[in-house]
Amino acid sequence: MNVPTWELRYLQQNRKLDENEIAQKLASLDGWRIQDGKLSRSFKFAGFEEAIAFIVRIALEIEKIDHHPEMVNEYSTVTFRLTTHKIRNPDGTVSSGISLLDFELASRIDAHFRNYTSG
Repeated sequence: MNVPTWELRYLQQNRKLDENEIAQKLASLDGWRIQDGKLSRSFKFAGFEEAIAFIVRIALEIEKIDHHPEMVNEYSTVTFRLTTHKIRNPDGTVSSGISLLDFELASRIDAHFRNYTSG
C-alpha cells in the first residue's frame, strides 16, 4: 500500500521522541525546557498590549501547521507549552508526548519573537 507523501511526512513528525532525541533537539533551541512533560518557554514583553499582539500574530502561524499549544498570558508574559496529544504508537495505540511537530512549532515561535522584537 502506498502512503501519500504528505501523510508519510505527518506520521514521521508525529512520532513520539525519546529522551535522547528530545535532549538533542532541545540543545538547538534557546530558552526552551521540558516542564511537566511539555516543551515550554516564556516570553517577556513591554506590556499587556504587546503580549496580546504577539499571541494574535503567532496564532496565524499555529493555524498554518494545525498544531495548537497551550498559551498562557500573564500581563506582559506569554508562556507556551507544547505537546502532541495524539501520537500513534507502533502497536497501534495512541498516546501523547513530545514530537517533531512540537520542535517545529517552537522554532516558528522563536522566529516570530525575533522578528517581533527587532521590528
